[in-house]
Amino acid sequence: MSRISDQVLDSVVYLYKSTASAHKGESLGGSGFLVGVPSERIQGQLHCYAVTNLHIINQGYSVVRMTTATGETEVLSLSQDDWRSHPEMDDVAVCPITRPATEMIAMVSTIAFLTREAVPVLNIGPGDDVYMAGRFIGHDGKQRNTPIVSATWKVLAVWDAISAMRNAP
Repeated sequence: MSRISDQVLDSVVYLYKSTASAHKGESLGGSGFLVGVPSERIQGQLHCYAVTNLHIINQGYSVVRMTTATGETEVLSLSQDDWRSHPEMDDVAVCPITRPATEMIAMVSTIAFLTREAVPVLNIGPGDDVYMAGRFIGHDGKQRNTPIVSATWKVLAVWDAISAMRNAP
């Protein structure tokens, strides 16, 4: 497996129950990542969404700690009501993250997502390299998000969840 890009690692977010816990790096919650979805109206613009597992949000871990472009951490005080679940009840939750247009943050573009249609075309199957970057219990990163990389992956439902949220009233 080749080196994982810094953009992927820096797109990892950690989730906490409170802003105080997020600032201290305490009370293990979960992890997720930031996704850049191309704008349908403005060419070259990406809309940012945080993505995680719905069961993490349902357990009250809705506050996001993310890495900024300068390598610092920023805490976003989000509530459970800010998150939307997958329309078919998959274990996925998404939340729009509003940033100034001039501010750069690391996101994984949906252009890099594997689609169901691409699997047979690319001949993807058992034994192919895949990875997941996220939080590992005992490896939290108190002052900065320091994700680990695992050789497991399950994110085919993310695109459906983001699409449903964008089309919601």
